[in-house]
Amino acid sequence: MESRDKFKGCMVGLAVGDALGMPCEDYSYSAIIKYFGRVTDFLNPDKENHPNYRLKAGMYTDDTEQAIVLAESLIENNGLDVNHFANKLLGEYGRNVVEHPELDRWIGSTFKKAVKNHISGLPSDKCGVKAKSCGSAMRVAPIGLVYWSDLINVAENAAKSSRVTHIGAETTAAAEAVALYVTLAARGKYSPQEMSEIVTQMTEKESKIIAKRIKKAYELKDKKPEKALDILGDSELARETIPSAIYSFNHSPYDFENAVLTSVNLGGDTDSRAAITGAISGAFKGLYGIPFGWVKRLENKEKLIQLGDKLYTASSKQSQIRLQSR
Repeated sequence: MESRDKFKGCMVGLAVGDALGMPCEDYSYSAIIKYFGRVTDFLNPDKENHPNYRLKAGMYTDDTEQAIVLAESLIENNGLDVNHFANKLLGEYGRNVVEHPELDRWIGSTFKKAVKNHISGLPSDKCGVKAKSCGSAMRVAPIGLVYWSDLINVAENAAKSSRVTHIGAETTAAAEAVALYVTLAARGKYSPQEMSEIVTQMTEKESKIIAKRIKKAYELKDKKPEKALDILGDSELARETIPSAIYSFNHSPYDFENAVLTSVNLGGDTDSRAAITGAISGAFKGLYGIPFGWVKRLENKEKLIQLGDKLYTASSKQSQIRLQSR
């Protein structure tokens, strides 16, 4: 499969997962069964009781918006420039959302604090906040694409991008894990078991907890979702969101639709988890592995496809830079 298609699949897959998880975010596993039966398609959120009530079926949350900001920054610089990314994420996007609440697609409290730090004049490397949530891992997939020729670069730049908003071993390791999974999925030559082993080994130095739970996410792959949920958890904590997203991929690695729907129907932080599952599965299966009906009705689908294409070009330039520096 053409690598460019995998880059497009990653960006579109991330947004599809996010949009599928959007209307049931913060619903428990049992609440989803009660109110939805099983989520199988884009849905409108509850107009009275849901924070995303302004959104409509097929629209995504801040998870995808932040991934888009990161992708654009990487494209504009042919790689990660932390100051540029921080100014773009916190100074442009973040400040606009904080000052115009009607634009807020449910940004997290950690992100809001980082934005306020930036507005107060703190330098980019001082805006991040100590946290254990998944807010930096949910957006990190573009790093795994641009630096996909070198796993060390993937991990190092994922960590740098994470610390713009989220400081802490678990959040850093979680961002590294997602970016590494995207890289390995896009390369297309690793089995799910090999991917798990590589990512577990590479994240262990940063956080033994994250590494251990990534390994567990593979060991549970044949367990029913509700059994895996009992062990992995469903909250927005990085130690729960990322392993449960990876479990969903491992549960159906060759079936994008089932992987993402498994992720959504686990309940809890459904948009972030499904965005991560969608990014990994989209990179693994490519754009043409994503159901066309979802792609067709997805918000800003053409922009996301174009970003995938441009990220592929940026990755080629990164590879050239790396070769020239040897």
